Amino acid sequence: MRVIIVIMMVVFVVVGTSSGQEIILTSEKLINSAYQLQEIHEKVGIQSDIVTVEQIWDSYSPVEDPLVSGYSTEQVYDSYNYTLALKIISFLRTVNASYVTILGDADIVPPSYYAKLIFYEPFPTDFFYASPDYDLKPDFAVGRIPAGSEDEAEKVLGKINDWLSDIGSGNYVNAALIGMRIYAAPYSIERETIDDYEVWQGETAVKLLEDLGFTETFNTTIALQSDEEWTSVKQTFDEALSGGYGVVFHVGHGIPYALDSDDGGMYTTRYMNMLDKRRPLLPVVLSSGCSAAAFDEEIRDIYLPNWAPGLWSEFLLTNDAGGIAFVGFTGTTGSDYQFSESDGFVEVVGVKHADNILIKTLKNLPGNRLGDAFKAALEEVKSEENIKLNPSTEVEEWKLRVYLEAELIGDPVLKYPAVSWRQPESPPEIEVLSQPLNGVYKGEVSFRFDRPVSAKVFYLESRYLPDRGYSIFGELVEKAKDVREYTFTPPYEGKYLLRVSDGKRESWFAFKASPVEELKIEYPENVTAYVGQQLEVKIEANMGAGCSVVSAPAGVVCENMTLKWTPASTGVFKIVFEVTANNQSVQGELEVNVREIEIKAVSPPNGSTGLPLDVELCASLSRACNVEFLTSSGSAIGSGDGTDVCVSWSGLEEGRVYQWMVRANCSGVTYESETWWFRTSYRPVADFSFEVNGSVVSFTSTSTDADGQKLMCLWDFGDGSRGEGCSTAHSYGAGSYTVTLTVVDEAGLSSSISKVVGVVNDETSVELPAGSKDLDGDGLYEDINGDGKLDFEDIAYFQWHFKEPQFQDYVSYYDFKPDGTINTRDVLELYVYWKWGVKRW
Repeated sequence: MRVIIVIMMVVFVVVGTSSGQEIILTSEKLINSAYQLQEIHEKVGIQSDIVTVEQIWDSYSPVEDPLVSGYSTEQVYDSYNYTLALKIISFLRTVNASYVTILGDADIVPPSYYAKLIFYEPFPTDFFYASPDYDLKPDFAVGRIPAGSEDEAEKVLGKINDWLSDIGSGNYVNAALIGMRIYAAPYSIERETIDDYEVWQGETAVKLLEDLGFTETFNTTIALQSDEEWTSVKQTFDEALSGGYGVVFHVGHGIPYALDSDDGGMYTTRYMNMLDKRRPLLPVVLSSGCSAAAFDEEIRDIYLPNWAPGLWSEFLLTNDAGGIAFVGFTGTTGSDYQFSESDGFVEVVGVKHADNILIKTLKNLPGNRLGDAFKAALEEVKSEENIKLNPSTEVEEWKLRVYLEAELIGDPVLKYPAVSWRQPESPPEIEVLSQPLNGVYKGEVSFRFDRPVSAKVFYLESRYLPDRGYSIFGELVEKAKDVREYTFTPPYEGKYLLRVSDGKRESWFAFKASPVEELKIEYPENVTAYVGQQLEVKIEANMGAGCSVVSAPAGVVCENMTLKWTPASTGVFKIVFEVTANNQSVQGELEVNVREIEIKAVSPPNGSTGLPLDVELCASLSRACNVEFLTSSGSAIGSGDGTDVCVSWSGLEEGRVYQWMVRANCSGVTYESETWWFRTSYRPVADFSFEVNGSVVSFTSTSTDADGQKLMCLWDFGDGSRGEGCSTAHSYGAGSYTVTLTVVDEAGLSSSISKVVGVVNDETSVELPAGSKDLDGDGLYEDINGDGKLDFEDIAYFQWHFKEPQFQDYVSYYDFKPDGTINTRDVLELYVYWKWGVKRW
């Protein structure tokens, strides 16, 4: 019977004649749930008209495209019914109402538009349902209940009824503030204050709410990422989403199915699915987490893991626990906080973009309907940030993007109980007990507070810790709980932020500090010096310092952190010195072993053999002297001046041992080196053997070298041809030939030998197994396949078959290199001759 009544009631809804305070925009698929929602709204004093998308489709024409980049020019989603969206906007231009409640997911009631601004992917927005005249000023308070079926809608309606009943519990005065670390908005303005160093955005939002009196107005539970207690943040979510809270405010990262709850961890819908409602009243949840308000997985390909029971915003409403409404953003978003800094004391003086919308919604919430609070926040932000429909700069485009992303997921008609907004109590007072030097605190920095506080210190300089790598928005370096006095020892030089909290208010103090460095020095403790040569020993210090000599042999000085001394005699000496810097001093002790001058043979190394008959002698001295090179009998070879001296010794005989030495005159003192020796190379002995096979003669070198050096073999084949290689072959016509082999060793010494080779060639023609032919009579058979011409088929056949016996058994006929073997180089030579007509054999 109820179905019949519903059908009859639908007949009486006339599109375009709405006179109620609210339009419930839905589909015939959800008409039963729509009438239940209408009954609920009538009980809270709101008269509603129900209009279906089917009626609008039949009765209205689409309006013009919104003047915003996006789906009007890039129609990327096949499932998006853009025409229906424009017809709904057309219908809403005729409506005189205060609220529009969308009952249905994106497949049932499509988003008003997909905008694409500044960067990233297109994002859905319902804003043009709120502002159907496209002037960016919301005409309606719009909220969406994204139910995809009657069952889902029934769950949400049940939670709405429970929420209305639970208001009497008084739990609406309970709130949770969750502040995480999140990226600052792009295009933030740099200032010469704390803004030079980004702070933790989510925790900054919590401080701003504290400063606005939120923690005095609500019984507030605060969970911050810098507490470094993952269980605390997760437990706060668990507790608040299980009931007993009126508001949950979260600033952190977000994805379509989760909100950030620690450094890299997420509070997902899977965690929410494990909860039961344990206390009366589920909260209104607000978050600037990116894409957490996404509701359009029916249109966009939104990644949702198998274990996730749904999108965050949808599951928050349809789950037994969770929340009653969600205010968030459908795409990538961000916020920009403004600060003032005076004598180090820092105040958060404002915020722009996403968190600005959330905080204004929160301020407007007590005593107002959810839709009115959200709508008022949008109106204030539009005026305050000068949101423009046709942005001309990237900053303006970014503002418009965030504004259009804002979404109320939930019933806009629900009225939050009145709560008297109180003024904040005074924050903790910070007294700095230490005195800075030129604006920088050196070493320990001591503070005193007027009440017990928790204290946290963040390192802000350059956004990274020297020993821990890159960090976003500064890094927590130290914290203490329940202190009235606190002393901080800076581990690094740079700017820090002290944050102290009494649980309701925070005070911030920014300061520059550096650790007191301990003077440290480095130097070699033992060195070797030489008589008459100046010794210089550099002393390294970790700061600007000076040095002086405490005790040392005569003549030792310390200048520019360098010990200098020219010893006059041999022995072991001790030098004691002192380094001073910044009212610190450190002593050092150096042991010096003084020797006579050192002379070394550089080349040839002592005992070298197989050297050429012209040898370069080189010696190295520990100081510059006049140097004479002598034979073992005292004959002069050559001379020079310096520390590294070389002379040439020419005209040496092969296979002979030579001895040499150096005499150095150093400032009138004469030093002689030890005697060194080397042997020159023996001349190699040339010899070879050969084997005649028809017209081809194979030659093999049997030469020897007493030094064991590698030999180079050079051939004169006696017919005007020459060759290289210690094993080779050559083709002859019939006759006798004088063949000469010359071998050269690594020292350049050579010897030769000649032998007579006789060749008898009775062959008048050759029949080869491959059928090859010699086309030009040069003895090489370039026509490989015997078809009477040289072409690419010969090259190809030779390439694939040259390793086979039909070629390897007839080396002399196919050795195009020639090197006595058949290999790929012969193929290459034949290719060059065919391609360019260049014969290189």
